[in-house]
Amino acid sequence: LKRALYLDPFEWIISYNLGLVHLNTGQFASAFHFFSASINLKPDFPSSYMYLAITLSRLDDFSNACSAYEKAIEMDSDHMFHLNFAITLFNHGELAEAKRQFVLFNDLFQQLDEEQRNSDPEVNEQRQLLQRALKVASMVKRALCIGCNYPSKAFGLAGAVNDAFLIAETLQVHMGFCHENVCVLHDVYPGQKKSLKVEPAKCPTRVNILQQLQQMVRQTRPGDVLFFSFSGYGLQVDDMDGYQDEGYEEAILPTDFVDGRDGDYSVICTNDLHDAWCSYDGTNSIKKSTN
Repeated sequence: LKRALYLDPFEWIISYNLGLVHLNTGQFASAFHFFSASINLKPDFPSSYMYLAITLSRLDDFSNACSAYEKAIEMDSDHMFHLNFAITLFNHGELAEAKRQFVLFNDLFQQLDEEQRNSDPEVNEQRQLLQRALKVASMVKRALCIGCNYPSKAFGLAGAVNDAFLIAETLQVHMGFCHENVCVLHDVYPGQKKSLKVEPAKCPTRVNILQQLQQMVRQTRPGDVLFFSFSGYGLQVDDMDGYQDEGYEEAILPTDFVDGRDGDYSVICTNDLHDAWCSYDGTNSIKKSTN
């Protein structure tokens, strides 16, 4: 590498790689020299600032190390920048900011696909160690996606179920939701209208929707993320509680809405959804609902 630097002293990647070599062999003063040279030659490469920050931390220059981390994150919010910044902050006793940086790292880390998350065992090891040290609860993302095509109705929809599955796929591929924490209720299979009857537990009836919603809320812990989507018909019904000036309340139609009593539709009102969302009391129990 030094021969390469002699032949081409203005090639930034050579200084960058020399910085990595000296950092990994514990020669921190030399690493600082080469990372600084690399940044002077190519100031728009954010990883150089992260490794410079690690080097400065090893040289006990905590203040400038933080500045270098902040510069790297300003340029590109890479999950590794937040993880290394959190480690440096923890090692210097800045626990509150270390926890904040770790939460930012964890959110970005969860958005990676499974192969990327498991590509570097050391990152997972450092993540687990830091999580325990900072006593940060592991965030879980849960989702309930509903799609109602109403296949047995004359005014059925054609694409609501497809929407629900596409939303679920987007959450898993791009938003860090795990497959086992995403539930899709649907009354037909994607791309079909009436064939292949859906098993009763997966059908978006009023009972199933509210039960799945309450189950999702029951499993939640502080810091978790909950997502709910409904693709289907909505309508307004008489507001029996009189909370809204216009006298109507918004509602969604489950697939079995015609099965109500006394000729009324079986709907799910916004108050029903609100009660389900707010049924978590912080102690992993469901409060009784009046609806």
